[in-house]
Amino acid sequence: MFTESSSERQLDGISLLSLTLFTAICYGTVLTIYIQCLFSLVYSPMRRAPGSRLFFLGYTSVMFILETLYAAANFRRVWIAFVVNWGSLMNSASYEIGLWSDWASTAAMACYIISNWLADALTLVRCMILFRNMKNTRWLIPIPCSMFLVVIGIYYDIMRCLQSY
Repeated sequence: MFTESSSERQLDGISLLSLTLFTAICYGTVLTIYIQCLFSLVYSPMRRAPGSRLFFLGYTSVMFILETLYAAANFRRVWIAFVVNWGSLMNSASYEIGLWSDWASTAAMACYIISNWLADALTLVRCMILFRNMKNTRWLIPIPCSMFLVVIGIYYDIMRCLQSY
């Protein structure tokens, strides 16, 4: 039977704690921002455009659901690597890296990518609204558009590389 030394066990515990604690703190931040967005959209003075308010309620809810799925899939991966795999011949960090081909890790990566695309698209729309009526700034609109296309291309390349892995 394989037994880990106390330093390896302590290192695995620190890795598990840091991965789960950081994810939980970030998810708590996302939850707080989501609740604030819902509150401000429900009680917003946008009486003239109720369709806009409904659109943004749906938009923020989809973003929150994607982030929830991402956090849950990452917790699952960390749980398998550090708790279920505890005491095996392969150390936890190596086992966690090997889990990237698991369905939950692939789903987590997809949720992360889609939520980033949605956030970038919202930023792009805000840039277009900001620069729309300013003089001599029409050339600024293609810059965020090209950055959005570059981000989509990078994520596509990452997913293609992960599939070949």
